[in-house]
Amino acid sequence: MTELAIPNDANILGNVLGGRVMHWIDLAAATAAHRHCNSICVTAAIDALSFLNPIKLGHLAHLKARVVHTGNSR
Repeated sequence: MTELAIPNDANILGNVLGGRVMHWIDLAAATAAHRHCNSICVTAAIDALSFLNPIKLGHLAHLKARVVHTGNSR
């Protein structure tokens, strides 16, 4: 998944907000989960998240998601 950093995603310094990045991560995870099970599903966990460098306005963020565990709550 690729997202373009637009002004609505950033703070006054021109850096994308961490919450917006987490939202993008959840969307990528939900897409991977849906493609895996072809049904309604939820994403429940993330192992780790480190912000190493800022994403600046106008930059592209490339997100890659994969299914690492599946389960059933029934």
